[in-house]
Amino acid sequence: MFVSATDHVDYDKWWLCHWCNLGTLVTKDLLAHDTRMADEFERRRKGPYFKDPLSLEYILVEDHRRSVRFERECPNPVWWFDYTRQEKGPRGSAISHTETPEVRVQRGGWVRDGSGRSIMLRMHTAATMPDYAVALWDLPQEFRGDRTKVRTNAKECVVAWNRNREYRLVLFFDLTPDAQLRVDILD
Repeated sequence: MFVSATDHVDYDKWWLCHWCNLGTLVTKDLLAHDTRMADEFERRRKGPYFKDPLSLEYILVEDHRRSVRFERECPNPVWWFDYTRQEKGPRGSAISHTETPEVRVQRGGWVRDGSGRSIMLRMHTAATMPDYAVALWDLPQEFRGDRTKVRTNAKECVVAWNRNREYRLVLFFDLTPDAQLRVDILD
């Protein structure tokens, strides 16, 4: 797991490949929560697209099975490489970008109860995907990264943080239409 948060956005805006090669500024403060990944995938299909950051902060979760990247505030993955699927071609094998399904993540607010805080995430989609992932960016300030204080019905939960000690969660689960995730952060 890796988190990158830039402190030199003006440099990044002008010197990333998008500006130098295409004349477009890329880095924004954040990718909106309701960003449609289908629009991002369409931009990639239409022309050259670099793997530069799209916001001031991103989370990269990588292991022997996958590489998944999230951009600040957007719950859906912007990049997904499935290392278990290699395509053989004339120049050897390659791992191609996986286009993830269109998912609208509806999040409730954090609710305080006797043992901590909880939030519900509802996935609005017609798609299914095993081991899909979403990022939860807005954790309560009281949370200090202790994974033992997180309870969830997700299959896997990864705690991430930036240098400002702002914590995030990446939740892996089997995506189904109208799937719901519950996250509890205990006091």
